[in-house]
Amino acid sequence: MKKVTEEQIKELHSFTKRRFVEYYDVELELVDHLANGIEEQWRAHPELSFDEALQKEYKKFGIFGFVGMIEKKQAELHNYYYKITFQALKDFFSIPKIVVTVAIFLLLFAFGTTFKEYASIGYGIVFYGLFVYTLVDGFRKMIVIKRRQKNAGKKWLIDSVANQFYAIPFGVIFINVFNISNSILGLRLDESLSPLRMVLASGFLTLFVLLFIITRTVIRPVLNSELEKAIRNHQLI
Repeated sequence: MKKVTEEQIKELHSFTKRRFVEYYDVELELVDHLANGIEEQWRAHPELSFDEALQKEYKKFGIFGFVGMIEKKQAELHNYYYKITFQALKDFFSIPKIVVTVAIFLLLFAFGTTFKEYASIGYGIVFYGLFVYTLVDGFRKMIVIKRRQKNAGKKWLIDSVANQFYAIPFGVIFINVFNISNSILGLRLDESLSPLRMVLASGFLTLFVLLFIITRTVIRPVLNSELEKAIRNHQLI
């Protein structure tokens, strides 16, 4: 039975690139899929040429070609990263971490009650300080990824999805948490807080600080480890 040759494998790589497959990991999967499909075609119809078998296999992807495959892969990666993130969050909330959570709340509440006239300003500094730091760190991460891709001459979908996953969502969550807290509390930096609003403000800020800590110490290391492992595996192919 005929087998796909090394030269034909190179042609398959060129074929996927000509159809706007820009991610190397997706390209590898498609080349493997096409090669297997062509060999299946040859088992049933050994008289087919390589190009004829390739076109028959390509038609199976429908009128949108490889776009559907890329979207499916993106969805799979998002689901995978959500899964390991939720597992990381679940593992974080053990008894010692709950103690840390209570300690952060009490520390923020103690600051607010001790320095009432500066409570709103202090809380605002923490909110915006963490947000700006996260934005700067997110841009730094994007630059590192682009530089690595440029040096390697390859782009990875897993890289792109991971970067979106743990850089952008934190800012989105920040904005939502801030808007919710602001709509409920009506915080202004130039006003004192009542005891009830002090408790609520301390609770929201504790949630945000925890989100920052979990993202930096739990979620990102897990995602980085998975990402480097996946890239290493693709580089060995």
